[in-house]
Amino acid sequence: MPSKRNVWLYTLAVITAIWLPAAPADDREQARDTGTKVLRFLAREDARFEQALAIRQQGRIAEAYDLLANLLRDYPADEKVNFAFGVLAMERGRTSLGSLAFERVLTMNPDNDRARLELARAYYLTGQWEQSRLHFNRVLERDPPDTVRTTIGEYIRGIKRNQPGWKAHTQTEVGAIYDSNINFGPKREIIGIDPITIGGIRFDELQIDPSTRSQSAWGGFASANLRAFHDTGAVDGWSFECNLRAYGNFMIDATEYNISGIQLGGGPRYRRNKHAFRAPLRLEYIHRDDKALATMTGFHPLHMYRYTHQCTFTTRIGIEHRNFAGGSDRDGFMGAIHEQITLLFGNRQKHRTDFGLRLGREFAEAAIYRNTLVEGNLRLTSQITPHTSVFGEATARYRQYEDREPLAPRTRRDIQWGVASGINRQLTARFHTNLRVQYTENESTFNLYDYARYTATWSLNHAY
Repeated sequence: MPSKRNVWLYTLAVITAIWLPAAPADDREQARDTGTKVLRFLAREDARFEQALAIRQQGRIAEAYDLLANLLRDYPADEKVNFAFGVLAMERGRTSLGSLAFERVLTMNPDNDRARLELARAYYLTGQWEQSRLHFNRVLERDPPDTVRTTIGEYIRGIKRNQPGWKAHTQTEVGAIYDSNINFGPKREIIGIDPITIGGIRFDELQIDPSTRSQSAWGGFASANLRAFHDTGAVDGWSFECNLRAYGNFMIDATEYNISGIQLGGGPRYRRNKHAFRAPLRLEYIHRDDKALATMTGFHPLHMYRYTHQCTFTTRIGIEHRNFAGGSDRDGFMGAIHEQITLLFGNRQKHRTDFGLRLGREFAEAAIYRNTLVEGNLRLTSQITPHTSVFGEATARYRQYEDREPLAPRTRRDIQWGVASGINRQLTARFHTNLRVQYTENESTFNLYDYARYTATWSLNHAY
Protein backbone atom coordinates (compact mmCIF):
# COMPACT_ATOMS: atom_id res chain seq x y z
CA MET A 1 0.00 0.00 0.00
CA PRO A 2 1.46 3.39 -0.92
CA SER A 3 2.42 5.70 1.90
CA LYS A 4 0.32 8.73 2.82
CA ARG A 5 3.14 10.97 1.58
CA ASN A 6 3.15 9.35 -1.87
CA VAL A 7 -0.62 9.59 -2.11
CA TRP A 8 -0.40 13.27 -1.16
CA LEU A 9 2.33 13.90 -3.74
CA TYR A 10 0.35 12.12 -6.47
CA THR A 11 -2.75 14.12 -5.65
CA LEU A 12 -0.78 17.38 -5.68
CA ALA A 13 0.82 16.46 -9.02
CA VAL A 14 -2.55 15.82 -10.65
CA ILE A 15 -4.01 19.06 -9.27
CA THR A 16 -0.94 21.03 -10.36
CA ALA A 17 -0.96 19.55 -13.87
CA ILE A 18 -4.58 20.61 -14.28
CA TRP A 19 -4.41 24.02 -12.65
CA LEU A 20 -1.02 25.47 -13.62
CA PRO A 21 -1.71 28.03 -16.39
CA ALA A 22 0.10 27.73 -19.70
CA ALA A 23 3.05 30.11 -19.69
CA PRO A 24 3.37 32.92 -20.26
CA ALA A 25 0.26 33.95 -22.26
CA ASP A 26 -2.44 36.13 -20.72
CA ASP A 27 -1.89 35.05 -17.11
CA ARG A 28 -4.73 37.04 -15.57
CA GLU A 29 -7.22 35.54 -17.99
CA GLN A 30 -5.91 32.03 -17.26
CA ALA A 31 -6.16 32.72 -13.54
CA ARG A 32 -9.87 33.30 -14.07
CA ASP A 33 -10.15 29.87 -15.72
CA THR A 34 -8.71 28.21 -12.61
CA GLY A 35 -10.65 30.20 -10.02
CA THR A 36 -13.78 28.03 -9.92
CA LYS A 37 -11.77 24.81 -9.61
CA VAL A 38 -9.70 26.24 -6.77
CA LEU A 39 -12.72 27.40 -4.79
CA ARG A 40 -14.49 24.10 -5.27
CA PHE A 41 -11.42 22.17 -4.11
CA LEU A 42 -11.00 24.36 -1.04
CA ALA A 43 -14.68 24.47 -0.06
CA ARG A 44 -15.02 24.68 3.70
CA GLU A 45 -17.97 24.16 5.93
CA ASP A 46 -18.29 27.94 6.11
CA ALA A 47 -21.18 28.77 3.77
CA ARG A 48 -19.35 31.84 2.50
CA PHE A 49 -17.10 29.62 0.41
CA GLU A 50 -20.09 28.24 -1.47
CA GLN A 51 -21.53 31.71 -1.77
CA ALA A 52 -18.25 33.03 -3.22
CA LEU A 53 -18.23 30.16 -5.70
CA ALA A 54 -21.79 30.88 -6.84
CA ILE A 55 -21.12 34.61 -7.17
CA ARG A 56 -17.98 34.04 -9.20
CA GLN A 57 -19.77 31.67 -11.59
CA GLN A 58 -22.16 34.53 -12.30
CA GLY A 59 -19.20 36.69 -13.32
CA ARG A 60 -19.41 38.91 -10.23
CA ILE A 61 -15.72 38.59 -9.50
CA ALA A 62 -15.41 41.75 -7.41
CA GLU A 63 -18.16 40.60 -5.04
CA ALA A 64 -16.58 37.16 -4.68
CA TYR A 65 -13.27 38.82 -3.90
CA ASP A 66 -14.84 41.06 -1.24
CA LEU A 67 -16.55 38.04 0.34
CA LEU A 68 -13.26 36.15 0.59
CA ALA A 69 -11.56 39.25 1.99
CA ASN A 70 -14.12 39.26 4.82
CA LEU A 71 -13.58 35.54 5.32
CA LEU A 72 -9.84 36.11 5.55
CA ARG A 73 -10.38 38.55 8.41
CA ASP A 74 -12.16 35.76 10.29
CA TYR A 75 -9.56 33.12 9.40
CA PRO A 76 -6.26 35.04 9.05
CA ALA A 77 -4.14 32.00 9.86
CA ASP A 78 -6.05 29.54 7.69
CA GLU A 79 -3.91 28.15 4.89
CA LYS A 80 -6.81 27.37 2.56
CA VAL A 81 -8.54 30.71 2.99
CA ASN A 82 -5.29 32.56 2.28
CA PHE A 83 -4.70 30.49 -0.83
CA ALA A 84 -8.23 31.04 -2.17
CA PHE A 85 -7.95 34.78 -1.52
CA GLY A 86 -4.60 34.86 -3.35
CA VAL A 87 -6.10 33.19 -6.40
CA LEU A 88 -8.96 35.70 -6.62
CA ALA A 89 -6.58 38.61 -5.99
CA MET A 90 -4.50 37.45 -8.97
CA GLU A 91 -7.66 37.08 -11.00
CA ARG A 92 -8.56 40.71 -10.29
CA GLY A 93 -5.09 41.87 -11.27
CA ARG A 94 -4.06 42.67 -7.69
CA THR A 95 -0.84 40.77 -8.01
CA SER A 96 0.86 42.27 -4.95
CA LEU A 97 -1.99 41.20 -2.64
CA GLY A 98 -1.94 37.76 -4.23
CA SER A 99 1.80 37.51 -3.58
CA LEU A 100 1.35 38.38 0.09
CA ALA A 101 -1.36 35.74 0.45
CA PHE A 102 0.82 33.02 -1.10
CA GLU A 103 3.77 34.08 1.08
CA ARG A 104 1.56 33.62 4.16
CA VAL A 105 0.60 30.16 2.93
CA LEU A 106 4.24 29.16 2.53
CA THR A 107 5.03 30.50 5.99
CA MET A 108 2.39 28.11 7.36
CA ASN A 109 3.28 25.25 5.05
CA PRO A 110 6.58 25.45 3.11
CA ASP A 111 5.64 22.22 1.29
CA ASN A 112 2.57 23.72 -0.41
CA ASP A 113 3.88 23.48 -3.97
CA ARG A 114 0.69 24.85 -5.48
CA ALA A 115 1.08 28.09 -3.50
CA ARG A 116 4.78 28.22 -4.45
CA LEU A 117 3.87 27.91 -8.14
CA GLU A 118 1.35 30.74 -7.84
CA LEU A 119 3.87 32.88 -5.98
CA ALA A 120 6.46 32.25 -8.71
CA ARG A 121 3.91 33.28 -11.31
CA ALA A 122 3.05 36.44 -9.34
CA TYR A 123 6.74 37.36 -9.21
CA TYR A 124 6.90 36.74 -12.97
CA LEU A 125 4.02 39.14 -13.61
CA THR A 126 5.69 41.88 -11.56
CA GLY A 127 9.08 41.45 -13.23
CA GLN A 128 10.89 40.01 -10.20
CA TRP A 129 12.71 37.55 -12.40
CA GLU A 130 15.22 36.08 -9.92
CA GLN A 131 12.59 35.53 -7.23
CA SER A 132 10.32 33.91 -9.81
CA ARG A 133 13.10 31.64 -11.03
CA LEU A 134 14.01 30.70 -7.44
CA HIS A 135 10.50 29.46 -6.60
CA PHE A 136 10.03 27.69 -9.93
CA ASN A 137 13.31 25.86 -9.34
CA ARG A 138 12.19 24.89 -5.81
CA VAL A 139 9.17 23.14 -7.34
CA LEU A 140 11.34 21.46 -9.99
CA GLU A 141 13.51 20.03 -7.23
CA ARG A 142 10.46 18.07 -6.00
CA ASP A 143 10.25 16.21 -9.33
CA PRO A 144 6.79 17.34 -10.54
CA PRO A 145 4.94 15.63 -13.44
CA ASP A 146 6.26 16.16 -16.95
CA THR A 147 3.40 18.50 -17.91
CA VAL A 148 4.18 20.77 -14.96
CA ARG A 149 7.90 20.61 -15.68
CA THR A 150 7.27 21.63 -19.31
CA THR A 151 5.13 24.59 -18.30
CA ILE A 152 7.67 25.78 -15.74
CA GLY A 153 10.31 25.52 -18.44
CA GLU A 154 8.28 27.91 -20.61
CA TYR A 155 8.14 30.40 -17.75
CA ILE A 156 11.88 30.15 -17.19
CA ARG A 157 12.51 30.76 -20.89
CA GLY A 158 10.24 33.78 -20.57
CA ILE A 159 12.36 35.00 -17.66
CA LYS A 160 15.48 34.75 -19.79
CA ARG A 161 13.81 36.74 -22.57
CA ASN A 162 12.82 39.46 -20.14
CA GLN A 163 16.14 39.86 -18.40
CA PRO A 164 18.33 42.88 -19.23
CA GLY A 165 19.90 43.18 -22.67
CA TRP A 166 19.04 43.71 -26.30
CA LYS A 167 16.12 41.71 -27.69
CA ALA A 168 14.92 41.33 -31.27
CA HIS A 169 11.64 40.25 -32.84
CA THR A 170 10.82 39.68 -36.49
CA GLN A 171 7.53 39.55 -38.33
CA THR A 172 6.98 38.65 -41.97
CA GLU A 173 3.83 38.71 -44.07
CA VAL A 174 2.92 37.54 -47.57
CA GLY A 175 -0.47 37.67 -49.22
CA ALA A 176 -2.74 38.28 -52.16
CA ILE A 177 -4.95 41.28 -52.92
CA TYR A 178 -7.83 42.22 -55.19
CA ASP A 179 -8.69 45.89 -55.75
CA SER A 180 -11.76 46.88 -57.77
CA ASN A 181 -10.58 50.48 -58.23
CA ILE A 182 -6.84 50.66 -57.80
CA ASN A 183 -6.61 54.08 -59.51
CA PHE A 184 -9.52 55.67 -57.55
CA GLY A 185 -11.34 56.28 -60.83
CA PRO A 186 -14.52 58.41 -60.64
CA LYS A 187 -17.94 56.78 -60.61
CA ARG A 188 -19.38 59.08 -63.30
CA GLU A 189 -18.44 59.54 -66.94
CA ILE A 190 -19.69 63.16 -66.81
CA ILE A 191 -18.55 65.48 -64.02
CA GLY A 192 -19.74 68.96 -63.09
CA ILE A 193 -17.24 71.83 -63.33
CA ASP A 194 -17.07 75.56 -62.77
CA PRO A 195 -18.60 76.95 -65.98
CA ILE A 196 -16.15 77.95 -68.70
CA THR A 197 -16.79 79.60 -72.05
CA ILE A 198 -14.92 78.54 -75.20
CA GLY A 199 -15.73 80.09 -78.55
CA GLY A 200 -18.90 81.56 -77.14
CA ILE A 201 -20.08 78.18 -75.90
CA ARG A 202 -20.62 77.70 -72.18
CA PHE A 203 -19.55 74.40 -70.62
CA ASP A 204 -20.51 73.30 -67.10
CA GLU A 205 -19.78 69.58 -67.56
CA LEU A 206 -16.88 67.54 -68.92
CA GLN A 207 -16.56 63.93 -70.01
CA ILE A 208 -13.95 61.82 -68.23
CA ASP A 209 -11.16 60.28 -70.32
CA PRO A 210 -11.93 56.52 -70.51
CA SER A 211 -8.35 55.73 -69.44
CA THR A 212 -9.01 57.33 -66.05
CA ARG A 213 -12.12 55.27 -65.25
CA SER A 214 -11.88 52.74 -62.42
CA GLN A 215 -9.44 49.91 -63.05
CA SER A 216 -9.46 46.58 -61.19
CA ALA A 217 -6.33 44.57 -60.49
CA TRP A 218 -5.02 41.43 -58.77
CA GLY A 219 -1.67 41.13 -57.13
CA GLY A 220 0.39 40.19 -54.14
CA PHE A 221 2.16 41.92 -51.28
CA ALA A 222 4.89 41.21 -48.78
CA SER A 223 6.46 42.88 -45.77
CA ALA A 224 9.19 42.21 -43.24
CA ASN A 225 9.66 43.92 -39.91
CA LEU A 226 12.60 43.81 -37.52
CA ARG A 227 12.14 45.30 -34.06
CA ALA A 228 14.96 45.54 -31.55
CA PHE A 229 14.82 46.99 -28.06
CA HIS A 230 17.00 47.25 -25.00
CA ASP A 231 15.36 45.71 -21.95
CA THR A 232 16.60 46.87 -18.57
CA GLY A 233 14.96 43.88 -16.86
CA ALA A 234 12.60 46.07 -14.85
CA VAL A 235 8.86 46.15 -15.42
CA ASP A 236 8.84 49.93 -14.99
CA GLY A 237 11.30 52.52 -16.25
CA TRP A 238 13.01 53.64 -19.43
CA SER A 239 14.22 51.58 -22.38
CA PHE A 240 15.00 52.13 -26.07
CA GLU A 241 13.64 50.52 -29.23
CA CYS A 242 14.32 50.70 -32.96
CA ASN A 243 12.47 49.36 -35.96
CA LEU A 244 13.21 48.51 -39.60
CA ARG A 245 10.38 47.68 -42.01
CA ALA A 246 10.32 46.93 -45.73
CA TYR A 247 7.13 46.44 -47.75
CA GLY A 248 5.82 46.30 -51.28
CA ASN A 249 2.92 45.23 -53.49
CA PHE A 250 3.07 43.71 -56.97
CA MET A 251 0.01 44.27 -59.16
CA ILE A 252 -0.64 42.23 -62.28
CA ASP A 253 -1.26 44.35 -65.41
CA ALA A 254 -1.12 47.51 -63.27
CA THR A 255 2.56 47.88 -62.45
CA GLU A 256 2.28 51.66 -62.38
CA TYR A 257 0.54 51.20 -59.02
CA ASN A 258 3.26 49.07 -57.47
CA ILE A 259 4.19 50.72 -54.18
CA SER A 260 7.24 49.83 -52.08
CA GLY A 261 9.02 51.43 -49.20
CA ILE A 262 11.51 51.25 -46.36
CA GLN A 263 10.79 52.66 -42.93
CA LEU A 264 13.33 53.32 -40.17
CA GLY A 265 12.37 54.34 -36.67
CA GLY A 266 13.53 54.46 -33.10
CA GLY A 267 13.20 56.21 -29.79
CA PRO A 268 12.77 55.92 -26.03
CA ARG A 269 9.90 54.25 -24.25
CA TYR A 270 8.77 54.45 -20.65
CA ARG A 271 6.45 52.41 -18.46
CA ARG A 272 5.15 53.16 -15.00
CA ASN A 273 2.25 51.45 -13.24
CA LYS A 274 -0.75 51.88 -15.57
CA HIS A 275 1.04 54.22 -17.99
CA ALA A 276 3.17 53.47 -21.05
CA PHE A 277 4.85 56.04 -23.29
CA ARG A 278 6.76 55.85 -26.57
CA ALA A 279 8.41 58.66 -28.56
CA PRO A 280 9.78 57.29 -31.86
CA LEU A 281 11.30 59.28 -34.69
CA ARG A 282 10.55 57.87 -38.14
CA LEU A 283 12.07 58.12 -41.61
CA GLU A 284 10.35 56.56 -44.63
CA TYR A 285 11.26 56.29 -48.32
CA ILE A 286 8.40 55.46 -50.70
CA HIS A 287 8.71 54.34 -54.33
CA ARG A 288 6.04 53.93 -56.98
CA ASP A 289 6.69 51.80 -60.04
CA ASP A 290 10.41 51.71 -59.16
CA LYS A 291 10.61 55.52 -59.08
CA ALA A 292 11.10 57.66 -55.99
CA LEU A 293 7.77 59.08 -54.85
CA ALA A 294 8.29 60.74 -51.45
CA THR A 295 10.41 60.96 -48.32
CA MET A 296 8.65 61.34 -45.00
CA THR A 297 10.16 62.25 -41.65
CA GLY A 298 8.15 62.42 -38.49
CA PHE A 299 7.72 62.24 -34.73
CA HIS A 300 4.99 59.89 -33.46
CA PRO A 301 4.64 59.83 -29.66
CA LEU A 302 2.13 57.51 -28.00
CA HIS A 303 0.68 57.37 -24.50
CA MET A 304 -1.31 54.43 -23.17
CA TYR A 305 -3.26 54.43 -19.91
CA ARG A 306 -4.85 51.26 -18.57
CA TYR A 307 -7.77 52.54 -16.52
CA THR A 308 -8.84 49.00 -15.61
CA HIS A 309 -7.99 45.57 -16.95
CA GLN A 310 -11.03 45.95 -19.23
CA CYS A 311 -10.55 49.59 -20.31
CA THR A 312 -7.54 51.24 -21.97
CA PHE A 313 -7.07 54.76 -23.36
CA THR A 314 -4.49 55.33 -26.10
CA THR A 315 -3.39 58.73 -27.40
CA ARG A 316 -1.30 59.03 -30.58
CA ILE A 317 0.21 62.21 -31.99
CA GLY A 318 1.80 62.47 -35.41
CA ILE A 319 3.93 65.34 -36.74
CA GLU A 320 5.29 64.61 -40.19
CA HIS A 321 7.00 66.37 -43.08
CA ARG A 322 6.32 65.12 -46.59
CA ASN A 323 8.77 65.82 -49.38
CA PHE A 324 7.70 64.57 -52.82
CA ALA A 325 10.29 63.70 -55.44
CA GLY A 326 11.21 66.56 -57.77
CA GLY A 327 9.41 69.11 -55.65
CA SER A 328 5.65 69.43 -55.44
CA ASP A 329 2.93 71.78 -54.30
CA ARG A 330 1.95 68.96 -51.92
CA ASP A 331 5.18 69.26 -49.93
CA GLY A 332 4.66 70.35 -46.35
CA PHE A 333 3.82 69.33 -42.81
CA MET A 334 0.97 67.25 -41.46
CA GLY A 335 -0.17 66.98 -37.84
CA ALA A 336 -2.75 64.68 -36.28
CA ILE A 337 -3.98 63.50 -32.89
CA HIS A 338 -5.81 60.22 -32.42
CA GLU A 339 -7.64 59.12 -29.26
CA GLN A 340 -8.74 55.50 -28.89
CA ILE A 341 -10.73 53.67 -26.21
CA THR A 342 -10.45 49.89 -25.96
CA LEU A 343 -12.99 47.87 -23.96
CA LEU A 344 -12.84 44.15 -23.18
CA PHE A 345 -16.07 42.45 -22.25
CA GLY A 346 -17.97 39.17 -22.20
CA ASN A 347 -17.04 35.82 -20.75
CA ARG A 348 -13.26 35.83 -20.11
CA GLN A 349 -13.02 39.13 -22.03
CA LYS A 350 -13.23 37.32 -25.36
CA HIS A 351 -14.83 40.35 -27.01
CA ARG A 352 -13.24 43.69 -27.73
CA THR A 353 -14.45 47.10 -28.85
CA ASP A 354 -12.18 49.85 -30.17
CA PHE A 355 -13.53 53.35 -30.73
CA GLY A 356 -11.27 56.04 -32.15
CA LEU A 357 -11.43 59.72 -33.09
CA ARG A 358 -8.75 61.44 -35.17
CA LEU A 359 -8.24 65.14 -35.92
CA GLY A 360 -5.66 66.22 -38.48
CA ARG A 361 -4.38 69.16 -40.48
CA GLU A 362 -2.24 69.12 -43.62
CA PHE A 363 -0.11 72.22 -44.32
CA ALA A 364 0.85 71.77 -47.96
CA GLU A 365 2.55 74.52 -49.96
CA ALA A 366 -0.46 74.94 -52.26
CA ALA A 367 -3.77 75.95 -50.70
CA ILE A 368 -5.71 73.47 -52.84
CA TYR A 369 -3.97 70.63 -50.94
CA ARG A 370 -4.25 72.08 -47.44
CA ASN A 371 -7.05 70.43 -45.57
CA THR A 372 -8.57 69.62 -42.19
CA LEU A 373 -9.56 66.06 -41.31
CA VAL A 374 -12.05 64.59 -38.84
CA GLU A 375 -12.32 60.80 -38.66
CA GLY A 376 -14.14 58.32 -36.45
CA ASN A 377 -13.90 54.55 -36.41
CA LEU A 378 -15.46 51.64 -34.56
CA ARG A 379 -14.14 48.06 -34.51
CA LEU A 380 -15.64 44.97 -32.87
CA THR A 381 -13.61 41.80 -32.40
CA SER A 382 -14.89 38.49 -31.05
CA GLN A 383 -12.92 35.35 -30.23
CA ILE A 384 -15.22 32.54 -31.36
CA THR A 385 -12.78 29.68 -30.64
CA PRO A 386 -9.45 29.60 -28.78
CA HIS A 387 -7.63 30.08 -32.11
CA THR A 388 -10.15 31.97 -34.25
CA SER A 389 -11.47 35.52 -34.07
CA VAL A 390 -13.75 37.55 -36.32
CA PHE A 391 -14.02 41.31 -36.63
CA GLY A 392 -16.07 44.06 -38.19
CA GLU A 393 -15.32 47.75 -38.44
CA ALA A 394 -16.82 50.99 -39.73
CA THR A 395 -15.06 54.27 -40.55
CA ALA A 396 -16.37 57.76 -41.37
CA ARG A 397 -14.10 60.60 -42.56
CA TYR A 398 -14.71 64.27 -43.35
CA ARG A 399 -12.09 66.37 -45.13
CA GLN A 400 -12.37 70.11 -45.80
CA TYR A 401 -9.91 71.71 -48.25
CA GLU A 402 -8.76 75.30 -47.99
CA ASP A 403 -9.08 76.45 -51.60
CA ARG A 404 -10.87 75.53 -54.81
CA GLU A 405 -9.12 73.51 -57.52
CA PRO A 406 -9.13 74.72 -61.14
CA LEU A 407 -12.40 73.67 -62.80
CA ALA A 408 -13.92 72.64 -59.47
CA PRO A 409 -17.40 74.14 -59.01
CA ARG A 410 -16.68 75.00 -55.36
CA THR A 411 -14.15 74.46 -52.59
CA ARG A 412 -13.67 70.75 -52.18
CA ARG A 413 -15.22 68.82 -49.32
CA ASP A 414 -15.08 65.01 -49.12
CA ILE A 415 -17.18 62.63 -47.04
CA GLN A 416 -15.88 59.10 -46.99
CA TRP A 417 -17.22 56.01 -45.27
CA GLY A 418 -16.18 52.41 -45.25
CA VAL A 419 -17.01 49.03 -43.74
CA ALA A 420 -14.84 45.97 -43.38
CA SER A 421 -14.98 42.49 -41.89
CA GLY A 422 -12.66 39.56 -41.63
CA ILE A 423 -11.43 36.49 -39.82
CA ASN A 424 -8.12 35.68 -38.18
CA ARG A 425 -6.95 32.13 -37.51
CA GLN A 426 -3.98 31.12 -35.36
CA LEU A 427 -2.37 28.16 -37.13
CA THR A 428 0.58 27.52 -34.81
CA ALA A 429 2.38 29.40 -32.08
CA ARG A 430 4.19 31.47 -34.74
CA PHE A 431 1.90 31.42 -37.79
CA HIS A 432 -1.53 32.97 -38.33
CA THR A 433 -3.64 33.76 -41.37
CA ASN A 434 -6.02 36.63 -42.02
CA LEU A 435 -8.83 37.26 -44.51
CA ARG A 436 -10.27 40.77 -44.88
CA VAL A 437 -12.85 42.37 -47.21
CA GLN A 438 -13.57 46.10 -47.34
CA TYR A 439 -15.86 48.54 -49.14
CA THR A 440 -15.10 52.27 -49.33
CA GLU A 441 -17.11 55.09 -50.88
CA ASN A 442 -16.09 58.72 -51.27
CA GLU A 443 -18.48 61.57 -52.04
CA SER A 444 -16.99 64.94 -53.00
CA THR A 445 -18.24 68.39 -54.01
CA PHE A 446 -16.00 67.86 -57.05
CA ASN A 447 -17.34 64.80 -58.91
CA LEU A 448 -13.85 63.94 -60.11
CA TYR A 449 -13.20 62.50 -56.64
CA ASP A 450 -16.41 60.48 -56.30
CA TYR A 451 -15.47 56.81 -56.26
CA ALA A 452 -16.35 53.40 -54.85
CA ARG A 453 -13.83 50.70 -54.10
CA TYR A 454 -13.86 47.04 -53.01
CA THR A 455 -10.73 45.32 -51.70
CA ALA A 456 -10.08 41.80 -50.49
CA THR A 457 -6.83 40.59 -48.94
CA TRP A 458 -5.53 37.29 -47.66
CA SER A 459 -2.28 37.05 -45.73
CA LEU A 460 -0.05 34.57 -43.96
CA ASN A 461 1.98 35.95 -41.05
CA HIS A 462 4.97 34.63 -39.16
CA ALA A 463 6.31 36.09 -35.93
CA TYR A 464 9.57 35.18 -34.22
